[in-house]
Amino acid sequence: MRADYYKDRKWTVFVIITAILIIFSIRVAFMVSDNTYKYQADKNILRKVTTYPARGMVYDRKMNLLVQNQPSYDLYITPQYLKIVDTALFIQTLGISKHELERRIQEAIKYSKTRHSLFAKQIDHETFTKIQERLWLNEGFEVEIKTVRRYEKPIGAGILGYISEVDTATLNKDKYYKTGDYVGKSGLEKKYEKYLRGQKGVRYVVVDVHGREYGGVADGKYDTVAVAGDDLITGIDTQLQELAEQLLQHKIGSIVAIEPATGEILCMASSPSYDPNLLIGSEFTKNFVVLNSDKTKPLYNRPIQASMYPPGSTYKLVLGLICQQEGIITPSYSLGCGGGYNIGTHTVGCHRHSSPLNLEGAVTSSCNTYFCSIFNDFVMHKKWKSAENGFNAWREYMLAFGLGRKLGVDIPYESKGNLPTAELYNKRYRKKWGAKSIISLGIGQGEMGMTPLQMANIAAIIANRGFYYTPHFVRERRTKNGLIIRDTTYTKNYVPVDAKHFEPIINGMEQVVKAGTGKKAQIEGIRICAKTGTAQNPFGEDHSVFVAFAPRDNPKIALAVFVENAGFGGEVAAPMAKVLIEHYLKGQVISTELKQELENMDFMDPTPKDKKKKTIVQPQKPEKVAINIPDNPAVLPRKEEER
Repeated sequence: MRADYYKDRKWTVFVIITAILIIFSIRVAFMVSDNTYKYQADKNILRKVTTYPARGMVYDRKMNLLVQNQPSYDLYITPQYLKIVDTALFIQTLGISKHELERRIQEAIKYSKTRHSLFAKQIDHETFTKIQERLWLNEGFEVEIKTVRRYEKPIGAGILGYISEVDTATLNKDKYYKTGDYVGKSGLEKKYEKYLRGQKGVRYVVVDVHGREYGGVADGKYDTVAVAGDDLITGIDTQLQELAEQLLQHKIGSIVAIEPATGEILCMASSPSYDPNLLIGSEFTKNFVVLNSDKTKPLYNRPIQASMYPPGSTYKLVLGLICQQEGIITPSYSLGCGGGYNIGTHTVGCHRHSSPLNLEGAVTSSCNTYFCSIFNDFVMHKKWKSAENGFNAWREYMLAFGLGRKLGVDIPYESKGNLPTAELYNKRYRKKWGAKSIISLGIGQGEMGMTPLQMANIAAIIANRGFYYTPHFVRERRTKNGLIIRDTTYTKNYVPVDAKHFEPIINGMEQVVKAGTGKKAQIEGIRICAKTGTAQNPFGEDHSVFVAFAPRDNPKIALAVFVENAGFGGEVAAPMAKVLIEHYLKGQVISTELKQELENMDFMDPTPKDKKKKTIVQPQKPEKVAINIPDNPAVLPRKEEER
């Protein structure tokens, strides 16, 4: 019995051992037949190489290229294999000092002796071509090919934006990126990053100690192909953008032009600005520091970020619309003007003009008395039952017109502007206030602030007789397989004012150009509707403002021009608008002398305003009207012009 037991156990053990040997034999045979395991056995020569896709390109409305790619090379070293044959020649080729070479090597060793780390980044193609042959004489180097941007013209920096090396916060947030990758940081580059960046690929290769490839792994079985990013087709008119930036040179200001029928932004110029090519390649950090420390703030995108610009008289157009809608006035409502709007012993001054005026005439003459009066009537109307309710009703209208909130333009860092609240006035006046306490709002001053984009959008709303599309740059995206993707979120936004109420306002705007303060914007054969404005500036010359659309019927362009320290709206902003409209609608600038004159004007000179001399011919100014300066800081006296 006992002998049989041991005999059975012997056969059981034999079967188990035999089975194990058979399994191991099959496994070894498989490993021998698949070179993958051979390569994985020696991690010093197997490399996982990221292949970077081409970043999507950017085009204007006529398919002119705005942004494309150029190759860039990142150089990596592995300290374990590092061997430099001729140190002097090496540092000369790379353009670095011996001390810098030693510092970088020590940093790499500190990181890891056996793993590769970044040694030099964003080497341009021309430089890399020079060093390529000499580089392979040394050992322990690898090259990773990426792309950086190239901007076709030195314009549109605030629109296009820039890319730079990914930061820690982005690395933690999005696993797509790894250290050394580049990401959009502003403008369209940031907003459309996930479409522009494409999809990275991977190659598994074998390299020697010099970093040279001498074979793939398993015939590319484990590789993935990089997918290029989508191209962006924008509504930008390159020539108009270039012209706007030329007109703004030597000035601080903004120009925004919109196609009313679509909401596409034709141009958005901010001044001072910079050449976007300064923020690419190895010179990025140095140039960024210079730009960021510049007191004129070239990195500041004024059209969407300058939120404290008072709109001045351009705002009166909106007030005239909402007062009609609420039945406060009719187009024929007339009011006399005795030189200003009286508030007890205080007066909001007005310039000399014919009197009395109806709504159309008040728009044409920009009568402060008229608009202060109807603002008071709106806020204090009995239907609201209190001044606070009336103010809140006024505020809701402003929000509907896109004031005091972000419009949703498709580049980041948009400001909402400034729209005061009832809470502000309750705190300031201890709940004892009425329309006359905040009367400066009636003429676009006081606590109200608009961005230039919001001003241009107001012009587009009036041009469309009551609606607008969200202002945007990108018309469509195009994938590399030919798929065209249009953004469907840009729907019509209606303002709560009936279309019939726009005609008296538009009539007045047309007269502003025909016979009023906007005469310098006249273009033969084109009916332009506009409004000049002057935004008060307590620190120097007032700011010149002009909003317009053209032609009157079937408008093609709506725009806002804002130039700091340039005085009355009809002096500088209106002629600028003329040149821009002329170029866009006629295909060329006919007023070449005016264009040159405007380009040469300089309003960045810190000379006190009473000593400045302007080169442009001064318009005839109306006679001055004496005004009283109020004790109430919310009541601002008007200068003799307001137009």
